[in-house]
Amino acid sequence: MSTLLKTAFSRLAVLALLLMLGIKDGHSEFALNFQANPGASVWYNCNRGSLTNTCVQGNSVDPEKTPFLQEMVYDGSANYYHLIIGDPATGFAQETYIRQGSAYFQGGTGSSSAGNTANGGMGGGRGPLDTETGTGAVGTGTGNPTRSQIRQVMGTPDAEFYQEFLKSSFLTKPKVTQNITTPEIATVFIMDMSAINYSTHSIAGTVTNTLRFTNPNASGGNFDMATDKQTSNVTGGRYTWSTGFSSGQSNGTYSYADGGAPLSTVDWKAFYNPTQNTCWSYSSGPNAFCTP
Repeated sequence: MSTLLKTAFSRLAVLALLLMLGIKDGHSEFALNFQANPGASVWYNCNRGSLTNTCVQGNSVDPEKTPFLQEMVYDGSANYYHLIIGDPATGFAQETYIRQGSAYFQGGTGSSSAGNTANGGMGGGRGPLDTETGTGAVGTGTGNPTRSQIRQVMGTPDAEFYQEFLKSSFLTKPKVTQNITTPEIATVFIMDMSAINYSTHSIAGTVTNTLRFTNPNASGGNFDMATDKQTSNVTGGRYTWSTGFSSGQSNGTYSYADGGAPLSTVDWKAFYNPTQNTCWSYSSGPNAFCTP
């Protein structure tokens, strides 16, 4: 995203993806179809065709043309932040529902909406993946996974590359799909953990892993893990999450069958492309990750 506002919110959506999100108390589950909700309280609706309103920050009109929606949805008992970034028809889109944990849409660590009240009302929203923007803690992996749904797509189903991260249920773990189709090969990889809840440690996800040569002149044989494997040890999905003691039961604990990844130590800035982000007047400086 090119504005400070959108980079903050999009990073929060990425944060939710990295949490490996599941609701224990019977709240609604939403359709992840990249559509706005009738009757929702719309905060920002940018670059979405006839549905668009003017997106501004202060006195400046947003120069970014990425489709972006942020709205608040009420399910009869709780509010949810709903974000849509991008358009699936263009090869990238991400949709997230996060149950509201406080009056602010925040970043950093500390609530079910992935934040606290440090660094002003936005918490670590200016940089939730690093410790250099005043939050003092990396927010990655600290949110409550039982209060979020998320879907992210890269590519399109008929393209050479297509990938989908789908966590359609609050209660269960995600399903990850990746397809590669070229004139030479076609591969399908699926790790389906969607039948496993967050308190189950002993059951692994269901794996589909196939390779098929589509060029008749290619040498080598096709492979299907279901029939061609000799031995396998699938640990994907064999993890649990226990509630934490921060706001919204966040800052909980993940326990893995085969070790874990220290997400808080990853240098996420290595993935940023500052030339894709246009700085607002107050977003410049060494930690802005943008180009004036």
